[in-house]
Amino acid sequence: MKRRMLPIALAFFAASASAEQRWVKATSTNFEVYTTAGEKKAREVILYFEQVRSLFEKESHPVRSAAGRVRIVVFQSPKEYKPYQMFDRPAYAAGSHDHDEIVLGNLAVDYYPIAVHEYVHILLRPVGHVPLWLNEGMAEFYSSLHPRGKKVGVGEPLPGRVALLQANKWIDLETLCAVDYKSPYYTNDHSKVSVFYAESWALTHMLALSDSYRPGFFEFEKLIFAGTEPAAAFQNAFGKSMREVVSDLHRYIQQATLPGRLFDVTLEKSAENPEIKDVTPLESGLVLANILADLNRIDEAKQAYAKLAAENPAGPEIPEALGYLAWRQGKLDEVRADFAKAAELGSRNARMYYEYYAMAGQAGEPRERQILLLRRALELDPEYHDARLQLGFLLMADSDYAGALAQFARLKSVEPEQSFQFFRAVAYAAYRTGDKETARSSAKRAAELATNTADKAAIEDLEAAIDERRGDSLQAMAVRPATEEEGGARPVLQRGVTPRPARTETPIPELPKRRALTAVEGTLDQIDCLGSTARLRMTAAGRTVGLLIDKPNGIEIRGAQAGTFTLTCGPQKARRTVRVEYEPNLNNDLGTIGLVRVLEMK
Repeated sequence: MKRRMLPIALAFFAASASAEQRWVKATSTNFEVYTTAGEKKAREVILYFEQVRSLFEKESHPVRSAAGRVRIVVFQSPKEYKPYQMFDRPAYAAGSHDHDEIVLGNLAVDYYPIAVHEYVHILLRPVGHVPLWLNEGMAEFYSSLHPRGKKVGVGEPLPGRVALLQANKWIDLETLCAVDYKSPYYTNDHSKVSVFYAESWALTHMLALSDSYRPGFFEFEKLIFAGTEPAAAFQNAFGKSMREVVSDLHRYIQQATLPGRLFDVTLEKSAENPEIKDVTPLESGLVLANILADLNRIDEAKQAYAKLAAENPAGPEIPEALGYLAWRQGKLDEVRADFAKAAELGSRNARMYYEYYAMAGQAGEPRERQILLLRRALELDPEYHDARLQLGFLLMADSDYAGALAQFARLKSVEPEQSFQFFRAVAYAAYRTGDKETARSSAKRAAELATNTADKAAIEDLEAAIDERRGDSLQAMAVRPATEEEGGARPVLQRGVTPRPARTETPIPELPKRRALTAVEGTLDQIDCLGSTARLRMTAAGRTVGLLIDKPNGIEIRGAQAGTFTLTCGPQKARRTVRVEYEPNLNNDLGTIGLVRVLEMK
């Protein structure tokens, strides 16, 4: 049989939303639900997920902030869901840098735990360091949440977990804590993966609910999230060694009944009484097209957007969506063009104007244009913190110190990593406008926050100028983007070295970067064609590694014969040595550990 060749043609196209379907949207503070299952179900979903979030926050876990509402799309039937299904999953999480999304095939009771599991991962995403066992353990633990009137219960044993642990050899705790996305305990060895999930759930259950561990769980989380070594975190939070923790966990699992708890949760009014409205065909069409984009089914998404554009030629929504689609593909010139068209057509998306500003700065567009885009974002969303902070810095770069102070004054708070630069900027702007009292107090605060010699010296210069102990040598102060070591994307005030005005640079927030790539080298064994995607199988360090080719036309090919090299599906007789760079992204259904981005032929 003739083997097929990559790139792989798309094998299917998503059906358009039926004109007869009635979509409704329910909106609360933290969620927006789109569904064809009716208003009652939309309210049910909103309430359920607001309860999950409330409990997560009540237990002092870190809660995702400032990234907008999580979108939940719920289909009424398998037929509706099939064109937007990810493999054979009944529910999954998707999204991109500007939104998070959970898609459910229907509202069957057994779908909720899967959706909650994915939502917990979304909540934990902004945390700097979450070891894999705790990430999966918390997702499994909270997936047992169930409403009980005005309370919610959590901790009910998950089906089969206890029996699995009783019947199998456990992973030692040091190994469990060290498991990462490349570990055989998290890749394609089903028996090891099952024990990993079960043991992670059991340990989290004991830490969160047992009488002896629960009081120290919050402190343990803080230590772990800060990067503390597991042994030290267990000892400091609970006063126990890892060996003692394991011994306690074995006894804990042997109990006749594992403890559960009922919690009171406090919900905002919008959770119990969300805004409900009918969804226009344009809005529902965009929701479905965006799902296709989230699934990297780019050609199908473009077809869906083109159909919507033909039906709605004067609306800003389509060029805006096409801009974000181009962003996924790294086509920044197209992004700017699409965003410009969306702005021209009257887009009311504050985030788009902010991101358009960032790209305009990178493209060297005039500062006046950048200021205009930020002001438009703030007109639409006056509480847009990042836009207001950036506008303040941009006005400083334009020598509008009074305008910068007006923007800074409207900020309710600043993140710790922004504090030094913020107070230094306020001090300098106040100094330039003659408000020495504000300048002194802000410079004092900045001095308290300075952590290195250069920052301390800069503040000393500023304080000397404020107190007229030194001539004005601060005109050369400029705004520049922060380096990656300084936190990235944050404007940094840079001390001048001469009294003459220096060239100022616009503070440009960096675009979200692609996840760091991991490399593996070995022999290429087989390529499995899977419709619009493919699976690469190779042998590396004596074990089989599976990687997903989700963008057949987007892989960078390197090597002496890269220009003419063709991948064919099926067993690879040549057994070439290859080096693959991939984004870690586990897919248990396909047995893959990441997404191929670079393929180098040795």
